[in-house]
Amino acid sequence: QNAVEDLKKPELPPARRGQYLDLLARGLARIGETVHRLRRFTPREAPFEEVDLAAVLHDALELVAHRARSLGVELSAPAGAGGFLVRGLRNDLGHALLNLLVNALDALEDHGSRDRAGPRITLSLERVGASVVLRVRDNGPGVDPALLDRIVDLFFTTKEVGRGTGLGLALVHATMQAHGGELLLASEPGRSFTAELR
Repeated sequence: QNAVEDLKKPELPPARRGQYLDLLARGLARIGETVHRLRRFTPREAPFEEVDLAAVLHDALELVAHRARSLGVELSAPAGAGGFLVRGLRNDLGHALLNLLVNALDALEDHGSRDRAGPRITLSLERVGASVVLRVRDNGPGVDPALLDRIVDLFFTTKEVGRGTGLGLALVHATMQAHGGELLLASEPGRSFTAELR
């Protein structure tokens, strides 16, 4: 939807228009795969390949950039460094990251940030031992620590009725398990929420 809004602008440069069309095609493919998996809620059989998480991060940021700008949310991410290779399914990993970004934007839109610097989502990507770690941290309201173990449960949501489905974090958790990784969550109520894909 964010890309579509930008594509409506007649002054959009042709090169940028091409990038947005590519992003839309990949986004629609992810939607199709998600719907298909939800119908069965079982992992899709496909061969894993080498995926650069830096490229996945860049694509996900492009998809949420318009919404972040419209909400006045600063997106902070590592600049262009590649080489963070993992074995997996690019679409699944991209969808997991996109879910985390959308959750962070929803929290900042609904509850804002107490930070004087304004609402912000910070992403980091690093190697820790033999692992690659991708973190998404927002400076929004956070989550009650007592709920951290429950928010990955299927159909559990902290959002208002009609806003949340309880599928986002459950799918992120399932994706990380299918990739031999884990989803780690931390929160400082009233200050921040951090999701880590390891």
